[in-house]
Amino acid sequence: MADCHLAGLGAVLSMSHGLSYGVRKTEGTILGLEIGLLIILVVAGAGVGSLLIASEMAFNGSRCWALAI
Repeated sequence: MADCHLAGLGAVLSMSHGLSYGVRKTEGTILGLEIGLLIILVVAGAGVGSLLIASEMAFNGSRCWALAI
């Protein structure tokens, strides 16, 4: 359910920046969204999702790491 909403946020952000700053200046936003998507695909493909589901300690550690960034 959350995945459906997250995909729309990137589209809205791209359109908003495109209208506010123009297509040229929005290329960085689009590139950042694509890089983020690639990172998610690599992490999911590496099976980290199943590790986090199986291990509560790994899940909590990943949350602390993500908050520190």
